[in-house]
Amino acid sequence: MRYQLVPMFHRPYLLNDLSQKLIESHYENNYGGALRRLNAITQELASLDFKKAPGYVVNDLKREELIAMNSTLLHELYFASLGLAVKMPAAFAAQYVAGATHLQWTHNLEPDLAGYRLYRGTSPGFKPDTTSLVAIVPDTTYVDAANGIYYYKLTAANRSSLESPSALLAPGATTAVDPARVPGTLFLAAPKPNPARSAASFRFGLPRESEVSLAVYDVHGRLGRDLVRSRYTAGEHSAGWDLRNAGGAAVSGGLYFIRLNADGAARTARVAVVR
Repeated sequence: MRYQLVPMFHRPYLLNDLSQKLIESHYENNYGGALRRLNAITQELASLDFKKAPGYVVNDLKREELIAMNSTLLHELYFASLGLAVKMPAAFAAQYVAGATHLQWTHNLEPDLAGYRLYRGTSPGFKPDTTSLVAIVPDTTYVDAANGIYYYKLTAANRSSLESPSALLAPGATTAVDPARVPGTLFLAAPKPNPARSAASFRFGLPRESEVSLAVYDVHGRLGRDLVRSRYTAGEHSAGWDLRNAGGAAVSGGLYFIRLNADGAARTARVAVVR
């Protein structure tokens, strides 16, 4: 068995009164060193012939294995204790109106929620850090006055400054909205791109203002992710999906169904995810 590093789910530069360099060094050298030592001992034990090996050799290795395992577990508990888990914000959507991007999402339910952090970039792989941070937002809406169509990433943060996985909003999901273009009936357009590899966007139209839910289901009918759950005005809108489930993990390749419920009716579209 080969043990692997557990990722840091907090961002070291956001932790109050703690040095980013110190935290990263402790993670890579102390925790990483304990884990490398544990893997080396485990490999040595696996190659050992217990029938022929002297008892003191086996005992020494088992003792060192226990020490390395304890050190690894204590480090994992330490890094996990730097903040409690925070869920990724849901129903992240946007409209581009009159030179500004109007972003919205649903409220997280964590009792120690401190707010949200919004990041902006020019590619889906941009890093959400201090250089791409747009705003720290206390509620669930934000208007970005930057003139242009961008990628956005949104995280929720608790009072320990631990951030959730980031929800991604692609440019294809941030479309210009013309209030005059009000469709006669509810519609859900074909997803783009389809098949999708990193993200997909969904355009839909409302004949009148109504509550909207847009969700992803797998082929077994199980809910995978709520993309939209909010009230929208009449007209054309769009939402994006970063091909992750409600827990922030990437979904596996396959066929998924997008279901739109609004104005007392429902529409369904299919999107293929390719990994």
